Order: sequence, then C-alpha cells, then structure tokens
Amino acid sequence: MPDYREILRSDNQIGLPICAYLLDQCEKNEALRNDIESKNSRSVTGMIAYVRKKAKHLAVNGMAAVEDQTVYNWAFDYWHDANLDETVDAVHDEKNVAKQADKVAIKTKGINKKKQKDEENIERISIFDLL
Repeated sequence: MPDYREILRSDNQIGLPICAYLLDQCEKNEALRNDIESKNSRSVTGMIAYVRKKAKHLAVNGMAAVEDQTVYNWAFDYWHDANLDETVDAVHDEKNVAKQADKVAIKTKGINKKKQKDEENIERISIFDLL
C-alpha cells in the first residue's frame, strides 16, 4: 500500500496548496491518512477534477470565487467520503478537455484559412499607381 506522502505529490499548480493542506491534516488525522492510503482508485488528478466540478456548480457567467477552506473541504470529502463516485466525473472531465482542445484546434484552423483568404483578396495599392 503506497504511503499518503507519495499519493499526495502534485506537479500541478492547483494541486500543490491543496496537497500541502492535506499532508498537514494527515499528520493530525489518522483516519484521513488511512482513507487516502486505502483509496486505490483515487488520485490527485481526480481530486483536482472533483474540486473543479464543484467550483463550476457555483460559477455565475463562467466565473467563481471560492474560499480556500471550501476548496480544502471538497478535497477532504473527495478522499474521505466512501460513497463519492468521482471516477465517472473524472473520465467525463478528461473527455471534455479533449473535446475542447479539438474544438479550439478546428477553430484555429478555420481562422487561419480565413486570414489566408483575406490576405489573398486584399488588393495591393502602390503610391506610384496614384501618380
């Protein structure tokens, strides 16, 4: 069984403060430490996806301001709540990210083609033509 310190390693900027908080809590709370070590299907990536999903529910016009303690509580719930089914949500989030990346790539291609057409249609005028 992996140690909670190994599980809570994060290279993600969003995950670093959350993992630091959870590591501190694990020193004080043996039950949380045991939950993190026993949840083999859960990961820091899944935790971040879960926290983002919870924040999106609070968003108004695509923006949300969430207090740190609320985010830490969501992260705690992710690891501590045995009934939480985060796997489906994490898979959907990964698929949505891939779909959004594809949409951006398609839009970018369309914009580049439009720019090329616009550049071809621009008539070049020389000041010598005006004389």
